[in-house]
Amino acid sequence: MAHFRDKKTGSILKQEISQIIQNEIKDPRVTGLISVTDVIVTKDLRSANVYISVLGDEQAFKNCIIGIKNAIGFIKRRLGENLRMKYVPDIRIKEDHSISQGSHLYNVLKNMEESSNNEN
Repeated sequence: MAHFRDKKTGSILKQEISQIIQNEIKDPRVTGLISVTDVIVTKDLRSANVYISVLGDEQAFKNCIIGIKNAIGFIKRRLGENLRMKYVPDIRIKEDHSISQGSHLYNVLKNMEESSNNEN
């Protein structure tokens, strides 16, 4: 039963954190297509690893992650206001390169398809 609670809490936190990042953080470094890809909460619900992916170049990615890390206190406060939880978990931001890797793979496959069509 505890496993279900962890997953449900992670899902709720993922939605809330995504909304806060997209709509409430005013840091100019936090721009572009930002996605909260996963939130993994510990069994005691005291800490959460938040995986964030940003579409763009590497420098924009790093700047966005720095901006979000600087806003962790704001994010925790907003979570405390929006959710009814005994404890708001400590948030640890983790980089996730899945969107940029997927975009790169798509471009490679598209180029391969175009080159094979040009040969025929």
